[in-house]
Amino acid sequence: MNFFLRSCFSAILLFFFVGTANASTATVPTPVGSWQTIDDVTNTARSIIKISLNDDQELIGNIVKINYRPNEGPNDVCNKCSGNLHNQKILGLTILSDMKQNKDNPLQWNDGHIVDPENGNQYRCLINISADGKTLKVRGYIGFSWIGRTQTWYRLS
Repeated sequence: MNFFLRSCFSAILLFFFVGTANASTATVPTPVGSWQTIDDVTNTARSIIKISLNDDQELIGNIVKINYRPNEGPNDVCNKCSGNLHNQKILGLTILSDMKQNKDNPLQWNDGHIVDPENGNQYRCLINISADGKTLKVRGYIGFSWIGRTQTWYRLS
């Protein structure tokens, strides 16, 4: 009987530790992949952004597809952008850069920048990925993060 109780107790402890270990090793979703953006005005699909990691483990994002509006096309350039983005083709443009993963919250990336190719403005950026990895909340802001605008991007791959 004593052996039976010890065996049951050992099995319960083993189950507890295995279950706890699996919970603590759950993978954190990554923003790396392709994301569908939504047009703020028409509420329709606007572009696809491909996010990847650079050699410094920072996120960068490039426009890989655009659903063009009338009078837009694949040869359009960012004539309102400044610096090295000025007059670069919008298709292929790096609009997201320098994003670092928050050490205290692995679902958040910050300290980077995002460019709006429609007006050429560059903003500080904060990204939160959902726990299921299916959506990104991308916030561009000036100065303080509460002064800005947030878009939801949807994972394609």
